[in-house]
Amino acid sequence: MSDTVLADAPPIDTARLERALTGWLPGQRWYAGKDRPLRTARVVEVGAVTSHGMILLVEAEYADGGPGQLYQVPIAVHPAPRPPDGGHVIAVQDDESVIEGMSDGTLVRELLHLVAGEREHPRLAFRSEPRCAAWPPPGRVAGCRPLGVEQSNTSVVADERYVLKVFRQLHTGTNPELELTRALRAAGNPHTAPLYGAVETELSDGPVTLAVVQGFLPGAADGWTRALAAVREGRDFAEQAYAMGGAVAAVHRDLAARLGSRPMDEEHRTELGEAFRTRLEQALAHVPELAPYAADLRAAYADLAGLPPGPTVQRVHGDLHLGQLLCTGADWTVIDFEGEPSCAMSLRAERHSPLRDVAGMLRSFDYAAAHGAAPDWARASREAFCRGYADTSGTDPHAQEALLRAYTLDKAVYETAYERRNRPDWLHIPLAAIARLTGRDPAPAP
Repeated sequence: MSDTVLADAPPIDTARLERALTGWLPGQRWYAGKDRPLRTARVVEVGAVTSHGMILLVEAEYADGGPGQLYQVPIAVHPAPRPPDGGHVIAVQDDESVIEGMSDGTLVRELLHLVAGEREHPRLAFRSEPRCAAWPPPGRVAGCRPLGVEQSNTSVVADERYVLKVFRQLHTGTNPELELTRALRAAGNPHTAPLYGAVETELSDGPVTLAVVQGFLPGAADGWTRALAAVREGRDFAEQAYAMGGAVAAVHRDLAARLGSRPMDEEHRTELGEAFRTRLEQALAHVPELAPYAADLRAAYADLAGLPPGPTVQRVHGDLHLGQLLCTGADWTVIDFEGEPSCAMSLRAERHSPLRDVAGMLRSFDYAAAHGAAPDWARASREAFCRGYADTSGTDPHAQEALLRAYTLDKAVYETAYERRNRPDWLHIPLAAIARLTGRDPAPAP
């Protein structure tokens, strides 16, 4: 058992803290309500971890009257006007500082010890995975450091061996990061990081995953970094793309074996086409450059309803791209199975064709190639990835060309809307892919 003691919550002035959180929350990178006026940040749940640290569940309530959003904010309270270790201050109350908990090394270490010791708590459950090896005994975690800047979660590396990933925006249900990684580890899949444990809680409408503890892969480089370097240096990437294809196919194979698969029936294909058309119509309202391709896109989506039997649906990664693969020696590890953070868990748990992930990778190769104006590099990498996938799975992605094309077009349409909002100078990248896949003349690059 862990030596860490679960304690009563440290004394805080909740009203003052809520006022401070209301000002602090919109400045966080993982905060998803930046386009809505925040009325207040209300503390709805407190789970004390130690005498100086706790996990807060904070509901963002908006002035537009729309639905709120639930966030996780671990905090640590120190009896000093400034935190002792350079932590990020949320509020100063009298002679105490309330700091963001993931910047407090002591609290991070205590959370890891609690997971390793499988401690129960009135509001929190700290669970260690069965059969996990090399999990540290209590009191042995020493150094901690943040793992870069992340969009939707916060990760801290401990002892260069473990990663504590804290989910920020919360939804009821088991997070796919925990569910899918657990299934892959049970299958003995070599292309996923070790899973050591999780922190969970129970709300009135069901369970919520707060955090997971996974193995850290020191020295690993992500696929985006590797691909971008190859493009800029004029190096071939086919061998690495081939290995990526094999790793993704092995992940799909084991997810299907552990969590099941079923044929994609006509109803599913029709619903998929309707979802793609809905995304297209929404994108057209903001990206008029899509208009020349709209008829071809609608036709590609309409064709899905008439596809012959053959494709299957199963649990997939759902947000796969080059940055979600880490190179570990000669092999690749697939990471970040949590899905779209703004979506309910029921949507993230929907079954799709594995071609959804394949399409995401094909689009990612295009993005890397665009940094060096290397269309031949992109073509060779896409082909190599599909060969690697086929050799491991026994199924060539191009054998279901109409379905793969529809998924790839849908991904590119999504990208046009994203680039319009965030990086308009990159809008030509997905537009060029849509032109290529529909056989139209491409829009001129800036």
